[in-house]
Amino acid sequence: MKESKRISNEIMSLIDTEVTTIEGCFKLFDERAEAEFKLMYYTTPYQTLIADHTTAIINNQYTEREINGVKAAFDEDPQSRTLNLKHYSTAALTNRVIAEQMYIEKNDYGAASALIWAAYFLGAAKTASELTAHRMLDKFERNSHAAKSKNSRYEKSRSHFASLIANNAPSGGWKTIAHAASTLASKVREYEISDLKLMSNDDITPRLIRWSRTDSAIRTALTLHVGRKRTKGVDT
Repeated sequence: MKESKRISNEIMSLIDTEVTTIEGCFKLFDERAEAEFKLMYYTTPYQTLIADHTTAIINNQYTEREINGVKAAFDEDPQSRTLNLKHYSTAALTNRVIAEQMYIEKNDYGAASALIWAAYFLGAAKTASELTAHRMLDKFERNSHAAKSKNSRYEKSRSHFASLIANNAPSGGWKTIAHAASTLASKVREYEISDLKLMSNDDITPRLIRWSRTDSAIRTALTLHVGRKRTKGVDT
């Protein structure tokens, strides 16, 4: 008789060898499912999800038609993050419900088989959830980087506007802030398009006026170069 080879204890330690009964398998699966579903559906506990799904199946609210519908939608758009997560997480719950029914019918092998499938779909749901989170994070980081880059370019535009106020002031100074903004708007817009590669509106005067209230360099330039009004021969 051929002697069987023994797997090393190091490899065997990767498996929870304390689980020796089908009840232990259920307990182990539920503990892991509870942890994973908490990450995937943090607003609804796993026990609530499995109870609601069991009720839906028993009351024929979740049937083969719904299963095929979700699968068809998933097959049509396998890259959809929402469909990935919904398909796999629902499949995990469904197989967990099937395992429970098999156990009630004293079919331990059938229950174990259903739990294996439930664990498989739970792992797939976890992966789909992590991919969703990573893609959302990547999108956020890209948007954040783009926003920072745009803000940096607008900062250069604000500095350019401040310089134009000083270097292009009429001999008597600018009459008003609006006068400076409307006169220099075309020069600022041309600078933004040619040098900063920014898409600017046809009339950026309102933006330049807003900047005059919030940017310290622009306010300083205007203070120095906007001419004083005269009322009845008195400077004001």
